[in-house]
Amino acid sequence: MKRALVALTAGLLVATVAPIASNASGPAPAQAATSACKSGEAPSVEVVLLVDQSTSLKPPDLSQIRRAVEQVGNRLVVPVQDDLQVKFGVAKFGETASTVRQLTPVRVGENFDDLGELLSDETLLEGFTDYLQGLEEAIALFDSGDPQACKVLLWFTDGVFDLPPNDFDDPPKSEREAETAELTNAVCGVDRPMARRIGSKGIVTFAVLLKNMEAEKWNDWYERFPNLGAGLSAMQAIAGDDEIDDLVIDGYEASDACAQLISENRDLGGEVLVGAGQLAGILTTRLCEALGCPTVGQCPEVVPVRSSALFPVGGMPPGVMLSNVYVTAVAGQIGSVSAVLPNGGPPRPLQLSSEDNRLDRDELRDLPGGWKLEISSAGESELEVCIQYDQPRLEEGKVIVSPSPETVEFGTETQIELIVDWSPAFDDIDPAGVIGSWELSGDGLDVASGELTSPDAVVVVSVSELGDVDGDSFELDSVELLVTPQGSDEQVVFEGRINPPITVRTNSDRPKLECSVGDGGFGFKSIGGTGQEVDGDKLYESDGTCTVFPPTDVDPGTGEGFVEISFDGTATVEMPWELQTADGVAVQLPFRLNVGDEPLVLKVATSTGLDEDKEYIGNGSFMLRTEWSRDRDNYVEDAPFEFQVELIPPANTTWALIITLIVTAIAMLVSLALLRLMNHLLVRIPEPGAFYFR
Repeated sequence: MKRALVALTAGLLVATVAPIASNASGPAPAQAATSACKSGEAPSVEVVLLVDQSTSLKPPDLSQIRRAVEQVGNRLVVPVQDDLQVKFGVAKFGETASTVRQLTPVRVGENFDDLGELLSDETLLEGFTDYLQGLEEAIALFDSGDPQACKVLLWFTDGVFDLPPNDFDDPPKSEREAETAELTNAVCGVDRPMARRIGSKGIVTFAVLLKNMEAEKWNDWYERFPNLGAGLSAMQAIAGDDEIDDLVIDGYEASDACAQLISENRDLGGEVLVGAGQLAGILTTRLCEALGCPTVGQCPEVVPVRSSALFPVGGMPPGVMLSNVYVTAVAGQIGSVSAVLPNGGPPRPLQLSSEDNRLDRDELRDLPGGWKLEISSAGESELEVCIQYDQPRLEEGKVIVSPSPETVEFGTETQIELIVDWSPAFDDIDPAGVIGSWELSGDGLDVASGELTSPDAVVVVSVSELGDVDGDSFELDSVELLVTPQGSDEQVVFEGRINPPITVRTNSDRPKLECSVGDGGFGFKSIGGTGQEVDGDKLYESDGTCTVFPPTDVDPGTGEGFVEISFDGTATVEMPWELQTADGVAVQLPFRLNVGDEPLVLKVATSTGLDEDKEYIGNGSFMLRTEWSRDRDNYVEDAPFEFQVELIPPANTTWALIITLIVTAIAMLVSLALLRLMNHLLVRIPEPGAFYFR
């Protein structure tokens, strides 16, 4: 249990330090160390609070220290309540360093007010700020603990490194420069630098600058105290923080000597913060994760001074789901705690144990889902509380599901209403107050999901695609409900028994259409060609055949069972196509093939020969359609037939001969007439030496 809780810290306290190449002024590279906070195998978490106790701190700074100690101590009690082992140690430093509290386990109900008063006592402050000694004291505390523990250092200081016998307000420049060199060399130098020693132990450091000053004041300090820059650089190197947010100092950059250590410790996840005002953020966003927050909750919730507030916004899960609810004051004082019911009525007072900050379990069991905590502040300062409660858990169970309708057809989109009876799992508890969301799944049903707004909510589903189902009808008798409880992200499986089972009628008894060629049809028929003559005696038929198988069973609802066959089409040329049986008998359409009939083999053929005096040039397509009596809308199977024809009438030879003779005779007569005309017009020419007289 403890190891699992500590594993939650891995997202924040990462401590795999990457080896960085050495530079001339920085330390030599070292092998990276891994923090136990990252491994998830740490047996405990150890927190050391290192507190500045120098006279440079003013009353506002000391009040922030007192509040910080109380916040840290009270905050550490919360994970202890969840059986996580937490150790807490405190060290202080001024001119010297000492341990205020050894690294010892935190106890439930432990009070840290006295510790806060001690560390904010102005009369106990010392004249200098040697936080090198303070860091050594913190390291010693960690060394007294478990090497496998997840380690967190919270370091509070004003940032100025100040060694005796120098005067703080007016130090000689040479002495301040010597202090700066000493600090830089100790933290970022080449000989076992402190930043590497801390990082190699996997210690995650959060350095908090107690003085939350304006930019002008910081700039003034930066000019007066050159060792301030060295102190800031040292903090960045130890925490692994590239840049200090909210700190505005003109010209400030981290020391080159510390740059390598900053990079080396970056993955530790530490940070340098300005002002104690960010302590709430440290406690909530960082420490909560580092220490492990196994319960659901909110930290902190703020209640104004001497008033009350309601938490959380969305309401709490039902009381019966919560065995433990903790309300811990991180700062301020709790006055009273009550439960405000979602349906109105006076608030119910709740008993809060002073020993472990836990609400009375018996009182919680009577609360419905959605109730809210009303917390009042009793102190003179603003109240900050940490509200935590157990992860709501459900055990796997069984429910009863009633369907409507009880019989559906496979392959259709028929919707089914499912009403869930939760009583076997929840008895008298309202499941709508326990269950946040649900997801239904099951072989044969589509997936549905939603929120449970009432125990009688109707779930609407349909039969999902199951592939080719050739067997007999089957029953759906169970489903799974994956339930997510309120305030949880873990699903719980509920087995739902469908009563009565849903009967799914499959298509195993449906008719079938099987064809021998092409894409499930009669094929393509090409007849004739260029110049081919019509053969009046020849019959034509499709190359392929199609067989229609009747349904194997009648519809239980109508008592009928048949497949209806139709055949039609269009063509650019008229041909005597018809649907025939395999032996050439025409099928009278529409035709029905009933349950028990023999399969029918069909072809497309011409019923008569073609007209020899007619020209056939064109194409066409026909479609055989089968429709099932049980499911006319969704079961339709087709078989196409296409053809193309080019035939011309044959030539008549007798008439051709007669016409040829007539034409020849006419041509001969015309030729004779032309010869006679030419002879009549021709003039003879006399031979030489002779005279011709007419």
